[in-house]
Amino acid sequence: MSKHKPAGLKLRGDIWHIDKTYRGIRIRGSCETSSLNIAIEVLEIEKEKIRKTQLFGVQPQHTFMEAATYYLKTKKKRSLANDAWHLEIVMPFIGDLHLEDIHDGTLRPFIEHRYAKNVKPKSINCTLEIIRHILNLAATKWRDDAGKTWLLQAPKLSMETIGDSAAKPYPLSWKEQATLFGLLSKDLAEACEFKVNTGLRDEEVCQLRWDWEHEVVGYEVSVFVIPGGMVKNTEDRLVILNEVAKRIVANRRCNGSDWVFPSPANGKPRYNLNNSSWKSGWRKAGLPVSKEWTRGVHNLKHTFGRRLRAAGVGFEDRQVLLGHTNGSVTTHYSGPEILNLIEAANKVCQSRPEAVLRRVV
Repeated sequence: MSKHKPAGLKLRGDIWHIDKTYRGIRIRGSCETSSLNIAIEVLEIEKEKIRKTQLFGVQPQHTFMEAATYYLKTKKKRSLANDAWHLEIVMPFIGDLHLEDIHDGTLRPFIEHRYAKNVKPKSINCTLEIIRHILNLAATKWRDDAGKTWLLQAPKLSMETIGDSAAKPYPLSWKEQATLFGLLSKDLAEACEFKVNTGLRDEEVCQLRWDWEHEVVGYEVSVFVIPGGMVKNTEDRLVILNEVAKRIVANRRCNGSDWVFPSPANGKPRYNLNNSSWKSGWRKAGLPVSKEWTRGVHNLKHTFGRRLRAAGVGFEDRQVLLGHTNGSVTTHYSGPEILNLIEAANKVCQSRPEAVLRRVV
């Protein structure tokens, strides 16, 4: 038999919600249940948290799942989709743990699981960095209605040792690029061709939106401007389109999506380009798989940069085209300046004789 509904519980559709002020603090949120009995229990738990906090100074407890969800909802950050992916893979290991229970020991099963899948320490550290960032926010910035931080003190998480000799970038030759792209899925190959002609980072290609495109009035050309919140160095990123990139944009203009390179599966932004198609294509193309060289899609950015340098493009123009931080480079460009950058970017559109020096191993 159901209990009598107390004040503060409201049924919205089939789900009970709390909207109640208790001891001067407002409690609001979904009970995530259609059962009145369970909803009453949830309300009593929330009231007990407030009571203990006010009377005894008890630190409120939050699970890592709560913290991760709050982080993704409130944080405006570059590569947020990438952060979501890292949080998704760690959630089965620590999602139900309270924040104060997360430390090196409770993270070890996750780390060993990733090593069992041949994941490198650097990639594991990317996930650990996001966890550490969330815990620091919980201990210093996030506060509940009583003014208490979510976590009393953030633990000092250890990073995995990468080693003395990190893998080096592997810029592609024109022949290697043609072979590799020919082995990729059509959609991925087009995104990678755009990347190697613009120098964008993986997440910048995946998140590129049509409403970031701007026409340069009076010059019949367009550029993309990626907001600083989506860029690694937090500065607005000017994306110059050479002839190849311009052709790709024209081909995709009527794709029916808000994004230029959405996932073919669901039309939403991709997590990354470094997927199974890329990895399979890299191996089949006969490209190096030794620990000395990296083999991820970031090599395309290095390829773009090396080709600009080989074509004689000046340092400052390379900085702009690659999206690097440079205090001497203005963030406002005139029409002639943009045309000059387009001319520089066009120097890497076509294959040309090149000398590629690599150490013999």
